[in-house]
Order: sequence, then C-alpha cells, then structure tokens
Amino acid sequence: MGRIAWNLALRGRRDVSQTELDATDLDADNKELLAENISKLIRRKYEMYPQIRIKVEKLSVVLDWGKPRLKVTLSDTYKEIPIPKYDDEPKPLTSEDILAIRKKAGLSQVKFAAALGVSVKRVSAWEHGKATPDEVETEKIRGMGGIISTEAVMVTG
Repeated sequence: MGRIAWNLALRGRRDVSQTELDATDLDADNKELLAENISKLIRRKYEMYPQIRIKVEKLSVVLDWGKPRLKVTLSDTYKEIPIPKYDDEPKPLTSEDILAIRKKAGLSQVKFAAALGVSVKRVSAWEHGKATPDEVETEKIRGMGGIISTEAVMVTG
C-alpha cells in the first residue's frame, strides 16, 4: 500500500481513483478503508519527502546475516511537480459531534471519560459547549468514533 501511495504522489495525485478501487476484489467497506489509508500515506509523503521523486518499482524483505532488511528497487525519476494543496484541515468537533460519537460508541460519560483519560466533568463541558477538547483529545475522540471525513462528521459502527 505504501508503494502505491508513494508512486501516486509522484504523479501529483492526492488519492486513489474509484476505477482503481473497483478493480480490486475488496468489499465496499474495505475499499473505503484502503482509499482512506492510501490518501493518508500520500499526504505523509508530501509532508515528509517533498523533494524525492524516484519511483519505487519493487519492495521486498530479505534476510541479511539473519536480520531482515528492506530491499527497494528504484525506477524512473519524475520531474518536479507542485505539491497539491490540502484545504481539508479538520474542523473542530462541536458539542453535538462529541455527544453523537459517545452515544454511537454506546458509552456513558463515565466510560467515555475513562477511555479518553479525562474527567467526567470535562466530557460534560464538551457536550454542553462550555469547553472544547484540545488537539490530542480531539484526535482520540475522532478515533473512537471512527470518523472517516473531516468535512462532515460521520460515525461508523
């Protein structure tokens, strides 16, 4: 999956196409998961290695004196392309979003707070719009809810 994401990024793409996903034998849920993970890896390539433009042809693991080593076969070098802009910065969670995620997870405020490592009072303040979770807490909440989109809060489960 990492090789696919890397090579798509070299072509200036931000994600895998629906046609490419349809060519797999995966069910709809796994296609969605695959697309999401490839998109994340593409974004990570742009963030961490923006200047590297060599296509990865093949990846394999070989044993070298009993230790596993990654063997990478490189191919073409792509011309420099502009990195796509990402304007999908996560929106802050609203009190309604937090309440919906907690309820969808089937957790009481007490269990939700324990899972996040915060007080029940803090969860209550979030759900009543009197406080907002910090960045780390927001990511934990999103992870608990299985949010797959930052544009509209979508809970799976």
